[in-house]
Amino acid sequence: MRHLAHPRNQGVRRDEPGRMRVLILLALAFLAATTSPALAQARAAAIAEERRAEQSIAARFANVPQLTLAEFDRLRRDRTVILVDVREADEYAISHLPGAIRVPPGASAEDAQRLIGQIPRGGAIVFYCTIGFRSSRLADRVRTAYGGGAAPLIASLRGGLIAWVNDGRTLVNAAGTTSWIHPYDAQRRRMLIDPTRAQGSLHGWP
Repeated sequence: MRHLAHPRNQGVRRDEPGRMRVLILLALAFLAATTSPALAQARAAAIAEERRAEQSIAARFANVPQLTLAEFDRLRRDRTVILVDVREADEYAISHLPGAIRVPPGASAEDAQRLIGQIPRGGAIVFYCTIGFRSSRLADRVRTAYGGGAAPLIASLRGGLIAWVNDGRTLVNAAGTTSWIHPYDAQRRRMLIDPTRAQGSLHGWP
């Protein structure tokens, strides 16, 4: 005797190809939206503006090593690195790099050294801010204060948080990991590949 399939089961099977077509169409629509020429152009413009800012900062603070993300990664593998966030408290509260301590942008070299504390022998201090201007400025002051050959390696993270976020790296705040970033001002917000991640009241230059 032949067994008849339950009507409800037949209905599920009949609907399955249609449901699959809908899922495929949605996936294709998402792919088209995320690879559209307009989006690609916006990403390229953000990265180009970031690069221009990095070059300008590197030229202005020629005595301060500007570490790329790859150089920073290698440095952390080889040495003990103290990571210093050179931004305001409201910026730091929204997000910062894991393990970073905050030193106010206007801190003197002496205050910065006191807040940073003891540097392990052979260690390094890497300053960062939103794009690298404030961190390079403080790094330059601290480097001058250390003076002679006993000074630790002092550098600024090239591109700062903007480069970090655009590279898809992790940010944290008091609650844990976060996708938010304080862009500091409208100019720096334009450097974000994904400007929807920006949060917080904007400041002014510098």
